Amino acid sequence: MFHPILEIGDKLNWDPVVRDGWQQGEGAGGTPLPIPDKSFLVDRFLFLIGCQNLDAKPNWIRGCFVSQLLLTSPTTYQPQFIDLVETEKRVFIPLNRWKLVRFTDYGVNPYLLNISIPKYHKKFYLEIWKYSGVDSDSVEAKLETLT
Repeated sequence: MFHPILEIGDKLNWDPVVRDGWQQGEGAGGTPLPIPDKSFLVDRFLFLIGCQNLDAKPNWIRGCFVSQLLLTSPTTYQPQFIDLVETEKRVFIPLNRWKLVRFTDYGVNPYLLNISIPKYHKKFYLEIWKYSGVDSDSVEAKLETLT
């Protein structure tokens, strides 16, 4: 039976990807411009993601959405599509809480983490930490003891 071996409680196993904040800009005539999507090049598959908006109303829950974008395509010549493949459903990240997110390893590394920030956020703070500790399973560990 497969059991993952992770040491997520050890603070030394987490490395920062981003710790930054943004705010809406202003367009022509003072029209608010939403915060654009943010993308970060990563090489791991397990993350702790947290976001905050100090101006959020007490009943706001939705922080942002995160998705995995692979830097690949099925052909070398494809002028009608960019070389980005969105994999799974976007993952909802709540405000003011950490969320543990694991993406599937498709063998394409590095890839982009794409963050979509809803347009009603005027100010937004984001932290993403990638897990850099032991990431194996009990089957791998057992095989190592046999060799």
